Amino acid sequence: MRNVEFDPFALAARKYRKYPGDPERVYRALCYALSDRIGQVDWDAFGDDDWRIIHPMAETEGVAPLLYWKLKHWLEMGQGAAHAKLPHLVERLAPAYYETLARNTVLLQELERILAAFEKAGIAVIVLKGAALAQTVYEDIGLRPMSDIDLLVRPEDVWRATHLLQRLEYVREKITFHVCLRQPSERKIAVEIHWTTVPDKDGVAPSVAWLWEHSRRHFLAPMAEFMYLIGHLMVQTQPRSRRLLWFHDLYRLYMRWPELQTGVWREAPCWQPRIAAFLLQTQILFALPISGGRTLGSDIELESEGGRQMVNRYTRFAWRHLDPLSRLRALASLVFPHKTYLIWRYRIHPVWLWPLYLPRRWGEMGLALVLGRSARRSGVA
Repeated sequence: MRNVEFDPFALAARKYRKYPGDPERVYRALCYALSDRIGQVDWDAFGDDDWRIIHPMAETEGVAPLLYWKLKHWLEMGQGAAHAKLPHLVERLAPAYYETLARNTVLLQELERILAAFEKAGIAVIVLKGAALAQTVYEDIGLRPMSDIDLLVRPEDVWRATHLLQRLEYVREKITFHVCLRQPSERKIAVEIHWTTVPDKDGVAPSVAWLWEHSRRHFLAPMAEFMYLIGHLMVQTQPRSRRLLWFHDLYRLYMRWPELQTGVWREAPCWQPRIAAFLLQTQILFALPISGGRTLGSDIELESEGGRQMVNRYTRFAWRHLDPLSRLRALASLVFPHKTYLIWRYRIHPVWLWPLYLPRRWGEMGLALVLGRSARRSGVA
């Protein structure tokens, strides 16, 4: 019997246990639809509650625009006997696609402005995750929702990149394993500056140099992008927090690039158990063909890790890649965050009270430091 971590359909049933109907059936239908197996879904078995929850579930999992696209084209092609309620479902999903298309159009236009500014300043930069995937492995930029723009720079360029974005009217909010900046305008565009990737529990991670060696102009090569997506999933330490969208990203990337299908990922510089684990889950979800059709073993076991321990370890690992002056600047940013971040973090109203929340910030930092040291002594972190 599979561990629940490697049985995503059983996990979905637990994750959505408060939903009416049969969440596992609906989640399975989502996976079938996203991997071009819509015709294999038994739509007649759907009860009224199942039809009601498929839309909110798709929204929660980040795949509503893609589900709209898949169902719309399937109905237009007249494949199979369409259920009478499918057109209504497509109509309900349509706003998700058009809103994502509009939002992504704004984000990608802003990305072009940022890349031009970085190029003019001589700062090398790589586009990560959603902003890259929407342009490379999806047919339409409206299919892949993204909440912000993720960028990778070299460790020595972190503060140059931060200052450049500040000149572009961004405000620095916080820094952990990345620098978060936000435009205090109606567009509410956020940018995250990364300079490394998450390490495994033994401290192993793809080196920064390896990532840059496997990059093409502003984009990671398929193997490096694949590794970065695995790292992003690793940060989501609780299985139920991992959205279907992120597994579908892996599926899309894997199917898009033949070299990944040949098993070249087995020669990746690290994370072999993690890669196998996430590929196994992707294989279960989307019938992913792995290495000529061979199935990954289901006896993979991974140690669980708390989210706070993962973030703390990732942050320590990332800071080790910064020079002493950058570390000092990062520390000052943590102790004295920008007022915009405090207002957002603590929902301060009226906003002029923000200085009063600095002691609360320092108290939380002190508590986190004490707990972190206690966890390391006990062998948890």
